[in-house]
Amino acid sequence: MLIAEADLAEAGYSIAVTEDAALGSQPFDALTPEQRPQDPYGDGRGWTFRLGEHGGDGMDDMPETIRATDAEGRWAVYVPLARGGRIVVPRRHSSD
Repeated sequence: MLIAEADLAEAGYSIAVTEDAALGSQPFDALTPEQRPQDPYGDGRGWTFRLGEHGGDGMDDMPETIRATDAEGRWAVYVPLARGGRIVVPRRHSSD
């Protein structure tokens, strides 16, 4: 399930976008709808999921990546949100 930015805001979270120096000058192209993995039935039918290495900050069982591939071979890699080399979770937005 993908969580949209609006869903995060409704739950009290926000996303801060910063430049990632680790990407350097690597050019990127927009990911068009035709390239994105699709789930026409909404139940993951025909999908495969492959876990990457486990661990990270400490020795635990969390996968560092999940590669999701649809029935037509389109894929996406999901990675945990990280800042400064550490896995993080968003803080609830304070309305103070």
